[in-house]
Amino acid sequence: SQLLKSTGIDFIQYNKDYYISNLPDPYLAKEMIFTRNYLHEGLLVPLNGITQFSHFPTENMLSSQLFKIGYVNNSIPSDKFINSNGTVIGYYEELDKKFPVFLSLDLKRHHTYIIGSTGSGKSVLLQNMIKSDLNNNQGLCVIDPHGDLARAVIGLVPENRMDDVIYFNPADEEYAPCFNILNLGLEKYEACNCLMDVFKAIFTDWSYRQLEIIRFCLLALLEKSGTKIKNILDILLNKKYRENLVAKITDPLVKEWWQGFGRFSKDAGNPISYKINMFCTTPLISSVINQSDNKIDIFDILKNGKILIADLPKGKLGNEYSRLLGTLIVSLFQVAALKREKISEALRKDFTI
Repeated sequence: SQLLKSTGIDFIQYNKDYYISNLPDPYLAKEMIFTRNYLHEGLLVPLNGITQFSHFPTENMLSSQLFKIGYVNNSIPSDKFINSNGTVIGYYEELDKKFPVFLSLDLKRHHTYIIGSTGSGKSVLLQNMIKSDLNNNQGLCVIDPHGDLARAVIGLVPENRMDDVIYFNPADEEYAPCFNILNLGLEKYEACNCLMDVFKAIFTDWSYRQLEIIRFCLLALLEKSGTKIKNILDILLNKKYRENLVAKITDPLVKEWWQGFGRFSKDAGNPISYKINMFCTTPLISSVINQSDNKIDIFDILKNGKILIADLPKGKLGNEYSRLLGTLIVSLFQVAALKREKISEALRKDFTI
């Protein structure tokens, strides 16, 4: 009886000619339905009443028996995403056919920002985009602070591109990669300017005096092959090392500056020492950064469209050192990209980080 009454109320919402007082007694209505069912009697209904037997509910319909479910509104991608070339970001299905959806090179050359809640598919989308770029022979750098994506990307590399892969994993104690950023293969002043840009990107709180000191530290160390980041500490804190190094400097400007280093107070280099110590006090990081050789040539990777996979797991390296190495790599790529201004745009290879 309650269901019949609720149904009657629902009918009233669509036709103001019906009133609740006109509804028959529930038991009588039930008997009428039973009688009509077996006696095959017809049911006279006005034209505007036929439509009320079955129709779609509206937003304003109120009923205890009506439940709402969500829906997904899928719009058709425009032709510039379907009939295009570039990086595949997914597939559009229509009439049992699948059409690849592309992010064009022109769009991808701008920054692409992917956001989404946990489990929404961000990593899967990135993997699909990376796979598409790998198959299109494009240069690529993956910097992963967790490790899962980096290891997944290794399995996506085509057989014909295996020789292009550089896998950078500083957490691997048995096979520590060589990443000496003082050995960039550039002319001394050019390398110094690059490293100054890198240090300013990693550490933002520099005074003019600190920038002057570290600049001349780099110029002195870059004259000698095999020097490392930790030698900045030696030149600042070890007087004997500093005197031996300065005696071998051939650049008169740099030599003169260091001969007058005594004019600074003893603690002038302390803020710089604190920053450089971040590269030296953790064994995992120090074993990577403080090697005389350099096997990761960012300039060569960018120029020749190679594949750099940087596996920087926070769980092993710590959040601070994972960020430090990631920022270092990105800064070096930025410096290398700016150096490409001498190459015409038509000859530059597309590269994605």
